[in-house]
Amino acid sequence: PKKTGVKLLSDEKYFSNDKIKSDEVRIIETYLKSDGKPLKIFAGLFKGHYSKLILSAIFFIIKNAHFWVVPVITANLIDLVVKPTENTTTLFIINVSIGIFFYLLNVPFHVLHIKYFSIAQRNVEAGLRGAMVRKLQQLSISFHKEMESGRIQSKVMRDVEAIEGMANQIITNVFNVVVTIVVTSAIILSKNVIMFLIFLAAVPITVLVALPFRKTLRRQSYKFRKEIENTSSDVLDMVELVPVTRAHALENKEINKLTKQVTNVA
Repeated sequence: PKKTGVKLLSDEKYFSNDKIKSDEVRIIETYLKSDGKPLKIFAGLFKGHYSKLILSAIFFIIKNAHFWVVPVITANLIDLVVKPTENTTTLFIINVSIGIFFYLLNVPFHVLHIKYFSIAQRNVEAGLRGAMVRKLQQLSISFHKEMESGRIQSKVMRDVEAIEGMANQIITNVFNVVVTIVVTSAIILSKNVIMFLIFLAAVPITVLVALPFRKTLRRQSYKFRKEIENTSSDVLDMVELVPVTRAHALENKEINKLTKQVTNVA
């Protein structure tokens, strides 16, 4: 709002029709050059926004630094209590001050991390939807006659949300895990080599345990997405045909049909 002087995320600086249109063209070009490889497509979607993602990643590391620093500080404080020295009070104050400093970094750097990640994410989201809308306008009339409008709506809305969710998972989970492993390994290596080797052995074991579930997860995810598309299509058809259904007293039949479909999704 102009009265309060608050700078909104939706300012022209971050989002504009020209930027969205350029993202649409880039997304279509990315898909054509990707040879159908999912990771290549996913990386290509954020082309032009890499600088924002890098900044977001840096701010993410800084805002999460207290997770790795505080355990070390806690260990130092325990050592100071168990084995006091002449400088115990000074070292105690220094350690506590460092801990507080890293805690205070969390809020501002979390805001910056979310800001830059959201700018990249929302531009890609809008560009992707725009590219799909542009493509739908170019497809033949026969395609639109054969394809249910509910399925198209599901792809434009829900499938883009799935890509958005994947981006969130990568930056908040995968990236966090990788950074945590690297930092934790460095801390353990500096303290105890034997514990480092045990920790190092645990990582591939964890990966091997997860591998058997990949095919099942992929199959179930695909099935779930198809069921969502079917449900979206059926709901749209139901809404459009409510007058016909009511005229022929087929309400219970429609209720049973949709309830069954919703149960399949559940």
